[in-house]
Amino acid sequence: MWTGNYFPFDGEYRYGQTQQKIEELSKGRPWIERDSILLGEAKKMIRANPLEFIKLAGKKTIIFWVKVYENIPQGTERQVNLLLKFGLMMIHLPLLILAIAGLIRSSLLNLQIRITFYLLLYYTLIHAVTFAVPRYRLPIMPFLIIFAAGFVHFLFSAKKNVLFKNEISTNNNAVV
Repeated sequence: MWTGNYFPFDGEYRYGQTQQKIEELSKGRPWIERDSILLGEAKKMIRANPLEFIKLAGKKTIIFWVKVYENIPQGTERQVNLLLKFGLMMIHLPLLILAIAGLIRSSLLNLQIRITFYLLLYYTLIHAVTFAVPRYRLPIMPFLIIFAAGFVHFLFSAKKNVLFKNEISTNNNAVV
């Protein structure tokens, strides 16, 4: 909670800088006490700057859903690997766009779809309030894939119906 809402670092984990700040705030206490101290500090920051918190939550929501990794994690700050980042973007962004279209297409009046929508919303809000990292969306990626596949199916079935109707009307005109 503290790391994701530390405004000077824009809610990002900055490796050595973040560890140094945590150590400074918790002064070598056991991890259980550190957690309470950092949670208290996070609550203080949020209460003192509610608008900043809301802006940061919006930014973290975008990071959570759109950002892809720059490189393979090594436990240190990542150096950008453009080929990997581009490849991941070419997979993730179309999937995300198709999933959004599929979610909109599948009526939110349908109870099962509404439950899934609320699950996605809940999961997003948790990470907007705490800490947003692209790998944290992995447990809900199957839902995105299902909605994307549903929209792709709709597109192909709609195209098939249009082609079939054109073929029928062409054949009827040929008979007359």
